[in-house]
Amino acid sequence: MHLIQKCSCRCKGNIMNLLVLIVVSLQVCVPALNAEVIYEGEDCKRTCTVEKATCKFTFKVEWFTSMSKECGDCPTNITHCKQKDCIPLDGDPRAVMVVNRQIPGPSIQACENDTIEVKVVNQLDNSEGLSIHWHGLHAKGTPYMDGISMLTQCPIPSKASFLYSFKAFPAGTHWWHSHSGMQRADGLFGSLIVRKPESDEFYRYDHEHVLLVNDWFHELTIAKFTGNQYGKGSNKADTILINGKGIITNPENGLDSTTREIFTVEYGKIYRFRTISGAITDCGLKVSVDDHKIYMIASDGAAIDAQETDSFIIYAGERFDFLLNATQDRENYWLRVQGVESGCTGKSQLAIIQYAGQDESSANQLPNTNQTTDGTTVNTLENNIGKKDISIRNLTSREDDDMAFSEEADEKYYIGMDFGKIMGTPPQLDSISFSLPPSPPLSQYEDIPEGTFCDEETFSKNCSTQLCRCTRTIAVGLNNVVEFVVVNEGQQFSTSHPMHLHGHFFRVIGFEKIGEETSVEQVKEMDRQGLLRREAHLSLKKDTVIVPDGGYVILRFHANNPGWWFFHCHLEFHVELGMALIVRVGEQSDLPPVPNDFYKCGNFLNSQRQDDYEEEEDSDCNDNNIVAIAVLSVCLGVSVIVIIIICLFWKLNR
Repeated sequence: MHLIQKCSCRCKGNIMNLLVLIVVSLQVCVPALNAEVIYEGEDCKRTCTVEKATCKFTFKVEWFTSMSKECGDCPTNITHCKQKDCIPLDGDPRAVMVVNRQIPGPSIQACENDTIEVKVVNQLDNSEGLSIHWHGLHAKGTPYMDGISMLTQCPIPSKASFLYSFKAFPAGTHWWHSHSGMQRADGLFGSLIVRKPESDEFYRYDHEHVLLVNDWFHELTIAKFTGNQYGKGSNKADTILINGKGIITNPENGLDSTTREIFTVEYGKIYRFRTISGAITDCGLKVSVDDHKIYMIASDGAAIDAQETDSFIIYAGERFDFLLNATQDRENYWLRVQGVESGCTGKSQLAIIQYAGQDESSANQLPNTNQTTDGTTVNTLENNIGKKDISIRNLTSREDDDMAFSEEADEKYYIGMDFGKIMGTPPQLDSISFSLPPSPPLSQYEDIPEGTFCDEETFSKNCSTQLCRCTRTIAVGLNNVVEFVVVNEGQQFSTSHPMHLHGHFFRVIGFEKIGEETSVEQVKEMDRQGLLRREAHLSLKKDTVIVPDGGYVILRFHANNPGWWFFHCHLEFHVELGMALIVRVGEQSDLPPVPNDFYKCGNFLNSQRQDDYEEEEDSDCNDNNIVAIAVLSVCLGVSVIVIIIICLFWKLNR
């Protein structure tokens, strides 16, 4: 019996020890499993799983120069062009605005639903403010991080820093750029790639490359802008860059300067090219690869049904992803980027698709390949479409239909766009030139002066004959389905406009070029007659779309993200001149709280000094009153004395 009790006690003790061990293990292991991993900079680029991570970056923004002394003997010695802090561009020296002395700036690469933190340090020498926008990310729940100077935040002051923090959502090919003035046109931009786990991707591929293309000026953008607006200067691009690289042929010796971008591929592998347009002028860029078919698989981060083509056109702010099967002979091939719109017609740039496994002499040779001239092109404008060409209206989404496909939108707006009809009037929406308010309405709504905001009904004057300027705002109900029929009237100039909506995807349910020009009234009448083509089911999901001159696009979006969201032309001069408006979703009460210690800015009315003036006026007034009372008192006293003397004199003479 004692033996049994002893064994029983010993077993209970062992069980208790085991339970304690399990509890301690759980206390240690469970938090470890749930702990959020922190990655610094480039380390955030990884194979995506279900792990939670915070990706931290530091952006030091400063003025610098291309072809600086750090470039040594570049381009005479090509190896010097690759030295640290050397920004060769196309070999033309000019002042540039840079992040961490790179153009393009650092690539942010993260996994969907990571937290991205970017500390932006403003080291600009001229005391200029700035802000950074995360183009393609919706900032849902964090609208204060959208990065629009004087709309979602105050500019980051010189010598100060600002910590952006937001979710990496949605997945796809995106980019970041300055949203203050025209800073992105001077170099303040870079790629932002958000990946999904492989099991969630619609398409399989082996490797990927980022292809960031943009037009470029050989002088500071503000000089180009003012010369064009107030003088007789050109607004056309000087060249095109591919991942910040380009070639200029020296007319004196016929030699190329600097180096081309090289994309290495391995035979038999499939490569995803994530293409981003950072164009600043009216510059559509046509992309193709000699002797290769490509397969379009995504637009603005959203998957589409694969479309085989020979080339595609990408407009400012857009992103297109394509697959390339590396199944040609192991040689070098040209990747071509050609300007097809008025801002960069005749400009082009070349990069090299280099198959691995070549001997050194072959690898160093320039390609000897030819471009396909009669192939299919995706994303052409309606008037350019040939039998083989495909507009975005003909592309279909791989993603399911959503709220935007309601039979009828809750709210519908016709938005006309054109250059003003008054001589010298800038590009406008509904004949109104947009201007930013003196304080960001997202965080300082109560500080906005009365009369700042407006809509079409605000002005009593005729905005077709007189300049109308204000902070144009369209207020829409939270969770409503909103339809924009955007009409590019094209009556003043034949210019197509890439329009970008912040904070939301939209569905492109209509797209058509009517003629050389049109009007909002014509499009409204066509709509009344049922002549506008709406193709809602599986229509393309985008955040940036080209509106053809003399045509229209119909956009539908589910306004489920409360905030003050910018809707604007993505041509740099046009947005600066006022081709924009604000889409206000919901009320201030629907917004998340303003972050603690958030920047404030706005008008300074010097109320204290005004009070001083009022006090001085009151003081003067009081002094005058005292003098008046004293004078009156003296006068009364003298009068009394005089009366007394007269009375005495009269009495004595009786």
